[in-house]
Amino acid sequence: VLFVNQETGCSELAMDPKDPNTLFAGMWQAQIRTWNLNSGGTGSGVYLSHDGGTTWHKISGHGLPPADRPLGKVAVAIAPSDPNRVYALIQDKSPGLYRSLDGGRSWRLVNQMHEMAERSPYYTRFTVSPADENLLYFVSVTYSISRDGGDTIFQPSFRASGSNASGQASAGGDNHDIWIDPTNASRIMVANDGG
Repeated sequence: VLFVNQETGCSELAMDPKDPNTLFAGMWQAQIRTWNLNSGGTGSGVYLSHDGGTTWHKISGHGLPPADRPLGKVAVAIAPSDPNRVYALIQDKSPGLYRSLDGGRSWRLVNQMHEMAERSPYYTRFTVSPADENLLYFVSVTYSISRDGGDTIFQPSFRASGSNASGQASAGGDNHDIWIDPTNASRIMVANDGG
C-alpha cells in the first residue's frame, strides 16, 4: 500500500493509539548485497497516512529535511500518552532526532548525538515510554535514555536484577530492539547480540 521505488521499504511503522487511521511510516532506501550495504536515497523519509494506509504522502520541510535530500534508515514513534508528540530518528550525515508537538505538521531537530544510532543502517531503533511522552529509549551499540523529549541523552547507571559485576544494570551490547509493556512502563525488554 506504500510503494516508493524498487529500493525502498518500510523500516518502521507507528500507529496513533487514539486514531488507528493515522499512521507514520519510516521508509528506508537501501541496496543490500553480500559485499556491500548502500544505505540512503531520496526514497527514504517520513510518510503519513490519515486513512489507515490507503493513501500516503511524504512529509518534509517544516523542520524535517527537504524531500529531495538523500537520507538513510528512518525510525518513527508516536507517544502513547500524547499522540500529538511524534518522533523521527533519521540517518543523515549525523543521526538526527526530530520531534513534533502537533501530530507531525511541524518538526524540530532536537538532537544529533552519535550514540542514538551508531552504525545507523545497522541500528536506528528507539521507543517512547507509554507512560511519559518525554521518556525515550534508544538501542544501538549502547543503551541510552532521554527524559526530556530527546533534548539530552545519557547512558543510565542503576542497580537492578541481572546487574553486571559493578552492580550496574546492563542492556548488553549491540542492542537491536526494545519493547515496553503498554500496561506497565517499568517492564522493559531489550534484544541484543548477547541474547
